Amino acid sequence: NQLFGFGQTVMDFASLSAETTSQARLASVLDTAVDGIIVISDSGRMLVFNKACEKLFGYPASEVLGENVNILMPSNYSDHHDEYIHSYLTTGHRKIIGIGRAVHGRHKDGSIFPLELSVGESATPDGRQFIGILRDLRPKVEAEERLDAVQAQLVRMARVNAMDEMGSALAHELNQPLTALMLYLQA
Repeated sequence: NQLFGFGQTVMDFASLSAETTSQARLASVLDTAVDGIIVISDSGRMLVFNKACEKLFGYPASEVLGENVNILMPSNYSDHHDEYIHSYLTTGHRKIIGIGRAVHGRHKDGSIFPLELSVGESATPDGRQFIGILRDLRPKVEAEERLDAVQAQLVRMARVNAMDEMGSALAHELNQPLTALMLYLQA
């Protein structure tokens, strides 16, 4: 039952091939995902950091894998993140798992930006792992700011238009008696 004399049986080679294919498929999904995907261990260490995260945070995966995920957070989140994980693991009380929410991330250059974060959990042979799906909210925030600016400009234009109409009405009302007075004086 040995295949090519390498000690691998036909059955083992088939399962190895299926596992390799599965891993390649997973890597492809992670790399082509538009949203950031981070997988962390129950101690907060990053195990997966996809290409969208590299673009989002400015770190190459090789630089952050194995590091605590709190390096990607502003201090108001990072100071308590490990406590939140520990609290969840001991009490089971969920604060963010299964609930999407808006948070802030910290880019490698130190800038803070808005994110939408959804967190799920998975039990693995290596322990609990948490999967975070991250969406950059900067385009949405910028669009909302542009919309607010356009709405404010429309309100100003409506006021100017109303003042223009009122000015026209006043001019018409004043022109009538003035024209009559001019005609009377000419007569």
